[in-house]
Amino acid sequence: MFHREKIIQKLSDIHSSDKTALEKFRLILKFKFAHIEKNPALVMVIFSETSFQYCSVLSGVVNKILEQRAKKITTLIKSGQQEGSIRNDLDVEQLAIIVLGGIRSTILTWKLSGFKGGLKDDGKKLWKTLEILLKKPTNE
Repeated sequence: MFHREKIIQKLSDIHSSDKTALEKFRLILKFKFAHIEKNPALVMVIFSETSFQYCSVLSGVVNKILEQRAKKITTLIKSGQQEGSIRNDLDVEQLAIIVLGGIRSTILTWKLSGFKGGLKDDGKKLWKTLEILLKKPTNE
């Protein structure tokens, strides 16, 4: 439980900081990729939904977790749109799907490579692309 509480505290600190939503995104991704790289066994948890596909109760729990993650991302995107750091000309839910998909694909590729290379470095590459996609153009 202590491990989980430390993670929750770190993410809470990022969310409650006075940084822009775009900067919060960067810090959250940096933290998550570094944490997973240090704890590669977590990848089994991240991709556990197929293990529970025949158990409706566990499948429902995993689905709820995925929904909560998507909601946190959409909330952060909406916050960034309101403050002006994130573009508001794209659908919030679609942006959340792209963010979640990019994260999952990056982690899965790292797992399939046998955990070779640096997940943190792959996360930085993903962030550069997401930042271009999310960032509100300065000419608006």
